[in-house]
Amino acid sequence: MPNIAIVDDEPILLDLLSALLLRDGHEVLALGSPVAALDSILSGQMQFDLLLTDVEMNSITGFDLVKQLMEAGFKSPVIFMSGYHRVPAEMGSDLRKMAVLEKPFTAGELRAAVALALAGGMPGSRTAAGATSLQ
Repeated sequence: MPNIAIVDDEPILLDLLSALLLRDGHEVLALGSPVAALDSILSGQMQFDLLLTDVEMNSITGFDLVKQLMEAGFKSPVIFMSGYHRVPAEMGSDLRKMAVLEKPFTAGELRAAVALALAGGMPGSRTAAGATSLQ
């Protein structure tokens, strides 16, 4: 099964997302801060097929986290979780690999967005898949 890194500084949400994706058979690394994510992902100890990250976190934003990872060569798809953000244009040419899952979302919307991202496609407007494409 695919490996998914989840980054969120809200422990309850991190636990819920992890439990849901583990139940679906995914390998999950739950990271409670963007700094921990940078350390874990860049260490190369585990390869990730998908990064699922909150946008608003205490130390740095999810956008800044992904920019730093991309600068270091991270190329996996990214789903940003946010209630009110669009991905900034400076995220560059990899926008086709990114989507925003608008909060609040259901377990079904999360599952659909994850499945679509892992299949190599990102959805159009917010639909049953629950994610908004960045293209």
